[in-house]
Amino acid sequence: INFYLDHQPKYECDSNGNLIKANYKWREITGMSENDALAKQWIKSVHPEDRNKVNEAWENFLEKQYPFEITHRIVNTDNLEIYTVVSRAIQKAHDNDIDTIVGTFEIISTKPHEEITRLRKTA
Repeated sequence: INFYLDHQPKYECDSNGNLIKANYKWREITGMSENDALAKQWIKSVHPEDRNKVNEAWENFLEKQYPFEITHRIVNTDNLEIYTVVSRAIQKAHDNDIDTIVGTFEIISTKPHEEITRLRKTA
């Protein structure tokens, strides 16, 4: 179980939704360092066309404490690969106060760099 969990992209946020920690796999897939993603800078890893819907779902999650699950795209900032993922997060409570948020995502599909380059040329 630990091997499986260690190889899943995971992140941790404070009760306001600010990123405070991201594991190696999260950093590898997003291409972002932990420092570059701190606070709410993690949104830069989300495909520009998906940012509004992810941000809206995230704010609803924080405000209403609904389960967070959304399908969206991530763009790796290093190699520009696009990953379609299902992101999930839960709020961990301590003494009935939200202490931290723990999340992960599952990759559904990947568009290679060559496809992205082709798409850019036709845009």
